[in-house]
Amino acid sequence: MKRFIMFVLMLALGVSAWALDGENPASAFYENSRIGLTDATSLGMGGAGIGLSRSSGNLQNPAGYAFSYGVDAFGGMGLFMKELNTDLDLYKNMYFGVTFPLMDWFTANVTVSRTSLLLPYVATNAIDESDPDDCIIDMAALSLTRKVNMGGFDLAFAFTGKYIMPSLEEEYQSSSAPDTYVDSAMGGDVSLLAVVPVNESGSSFNMGLTLTDVIAPMDVTMGINAGLGLKMEHQLMGLASFSLGADYLMNHANSTALHVGAEEWFLNKKIALRAGYLQNTFYKDGAALYEGALTDPLYDGEGQITAGLGFRFSGFEVNAGYALAGEYTGSSMAFSLAYTGEKTMASAYKIPPVVRIMAESEWLSPNGDGIKDQVRILAESKDNEIIRSWTLSLTDEGGKEVRRFKGKKSLPPFMTWDGKDNKGAVVPDGTYAAVMTVKDRYGNKGSSNKAFVAVRSKTLEVTLNVMPDKLIPGEGLTFTVTPHENVDVAKTQIVVTKGTETIHEIIYEGHKDRFEWSGILADGTYPEKGDSLNIFARLTDRAGNTGESLIVTVPVEATQLVEPPISQEMPPIPAMLLMARLRFEENAYTLTAAQKEELDKIISTLVSYPQSTVRVEGHTDNVGARSVNEKLSRDRAEMVKKYLVAGGIDSARIVSVAYGPDMPVDTNKTAKGRANNRRVDVIMLSR
Repeated sequence: MKRFIMFVLMLALGVSAWALDGENPASAFYENSRIGLTDATSLGMGGAGIGLSRSSGNLQNPAGYAFSYGVDAFGGMGLFMKELNTDLDLYKNMYFGVTFPLMDWFTANVTVSRTSLLLPYVATNAIDESDPDDCIIDMAALSLTRKVNMGGFDLAFAFTGKYIMPSLEEEYQSSSAPDTYVDSAMGGDVSLLAVVPVNESGSSFNMGLTLTDVIAPMDVTMGINAGLGLKMEHQLMGLASFSLGADYLMNHANSTALHVGAEEWFLNKKIALRAGYLQNTFYKDGAALYEGALTDPLYDGEGQITAGLGFRFSGFEVNAGYALAGEYTGSSMAFSLAYTGEKTMASAYKIPPVVRIMAESEWLSPNGDGIKDQVRILAESKDNEIIRSWTLSLTDEGGKEVRRFKGKKSLPPFMTWDGKDNKGAVVPDGTYAAVMTVKDRYGNKGSSNKAFVAVRSKTLEVTLNVMPDKLIPGEGLTFTVTPHENVDVAKTQIVVTKGTETIHEIIYEGHKDRFEWSGILADGTYPEKGDSLNIFARLTDRAGNTGESLIVTVPVEATQLVEPPISQEMPPIPAMLLMARLRFEENAYTLTAAQKEELDKIISTLVSYPQSTVRVEGHTDNVGARSVNEKLSRDRAEMVKKYLVAGGIDSARIVSVAYGPDMPVDTNKTAKGRANNRRVDVIMLSR
């Protein structure tokens, strides 16, 4: 699919570079005929159609066929209503087309048309003996269209290949280019249509673009059609839809068209009224083909006011458009008949609409604390254009429905559930399943996948055990954290306070029932003897509920000596002493000059305590793959060990271990916390 999109864009940008003005002066008639091929709906709106997402008979922008479902058939013709001479009282165009799905990937359209050359009013009056009725362009076109959901809007694109068979009476051919206008040729167009929803009722803002003759027949200039559209769904004697459209076509510098119009479908979209304005400017150099027969030069035409009607019944749509007299073409009228494919879709194309839902969060805690009190259930469907009603049902573990949402027309982007049932009461804790069912305009029904939401609003209960019941810094404490229920714990915290000050905190993402603390603070100091430490555990579950244990009070019984007293004998060392905490940048494991200076001091201390051993612990934050973090923590620990060995410490005294992200000392949710966790702890142990 990406290759196809790139192909279309490259075709539009690259091939158009050589679609320049041709040498054949007769090509001016073909270029002007591109303005004349207008369907009845567009004519009623002043010719506007580039920015409208009509699925049937949109000759101006074939990308609109991507919004068709099933098989559509349409046809129409345009008539000169003002008699210019006895021979020119016939159609200026007629067309017939069929739109159908192709292999579930594309929507295809085949259209054949015949367009009379737009001989200006002054020219046809000047050549009474000729038969302008035979100056025609026959064309057969195949369009392949595809609609892609781009997240916030739908983008439809189309490539149209066409076979063009021009015919021009001998009297109108230029002696400078004899017979050149009779040859058939191949051509190609590229079309785009973006439909941007503006609300949940189906209203949209549209942008369209058609590049005509990107692949240029007869060396004609590429035509550029750009248009904007606004569609507003509302109520007017039932369901109604109001559309505005504005197009600008540029054949080349001397041949342009401006189309502006409005349309209102009302009475449950059974009747339409249209009004518009158009102004066409034809190619002045086309006068050369008349061999001097013109008595007046060709010049810019006057604008024309247009009006139109539309009717829908039993899957059919009938349209009529009328344009008041213009300088070149006189008054004109167009008629069209379309079969929208609804009956075909209902009988032969029993395709259930596809819908998918997803809970934005798997957890919901409707307890009013502001944390996950609501959950949004997202919905999307590639068939959103034809969905006419939908229902979202939430059921408990026993299959009983507790909450229902429903609506008409297209799907909303999401539904918000606050954890309450249909009567407004908060539902019990448990797991709930959401399923959406939809019904399209053809009566087909479809169901979504199941989306699950776990509801939990209870406060967590937790018990903390601390061993031993007193703290001797260096010997440490062991914490055991036990939740009272089987809950999905998102975070475990152990908080140590002295008075109102938090002096140490362990934060673990997830749940682990056992933690150890050496009793040494982050700055390397110890609590004072006689201090009383208050310790509690806090658990947070996936739904955002928290619970704290009872406070456990632990006295500090003794303080280990940090500096040896003045004595001939070295003092005993603690059972475990954190000598250094070296922090690292992201993905780094090499030692800085400051870290080496700190390790030199440790080497001096270890020399003074030859019976001691060293434990080197490597740690990381939790960013990135676990395997990468485990290797990085091992590299950090090994780098420190190698430096100590190089400083004269026996490698047998050193043990290096790698914990990866498993032993954080701070939160991994902030940059500062992650920086604290990227570390190597150097711990001296007594034998």
